Amino acid sequence: MKGKDKKRVVVDSLEDEFRRAKVIILTDYRGLATKDLVALRRELGASGVKYKVVKNTLAALALEQLGRGEMSDVFSGPVAVAIGYDDEASPAKVLRDYLKKNNIKMVIKGGVLEEKAISADEVATLADLPPREVLVPQTIFAFKRPFYNLVATLSNPFQRLTLVLQSVIAKKQGG
Repeated sequence: MKGKDKKRVVVDSLEDEFRRAKVIILTDYRGLATKDLVALRRELGASGVKYKVVKNTLAALALEQLGRGEMSDVFSGPVAVAIGYDDEASPAKVLRDYLKKNNIKMVIKGGVLEEKAISADEVATLADLPPREVLVPQTIFAFKRPFYNLVATLSNPFQRLTLVLQSVIAKKQGG
């Protein structure tokens, strides 16, 4: 296979991966020992996240083919990408936890969430989100709670009226 054909295959592969990804996190892997890079790749892989070094020009071409050429400016300098397909927060959490646990200084440059470029600070916020299994019930409960309170208030009007009247009687007898 010729050089151009190889590049075409890589670009098409990246395009497919970027299209299916829910989140892409860009890291600067400079200074990371090979053994640490392999261990990080293994740790991310166990969470269903693909981690690989990409050439910026090929990544930019893949984004261009997807119609997201404006996002290609996030690919600058040496870049390795963590690509998450299932959970938006998982790659950020695994990266953060691995780097902290092994005391590794790696720069997280930013990323792409769904179809929007995000900053390194937004990646950190993503890592701090609770897991989906916790977040969904919390959100549902937050929406349901006012209705539960309303139902409780409306279903016990006589009890509440009795308490208010008892309070008024107690104040008048005491004063």
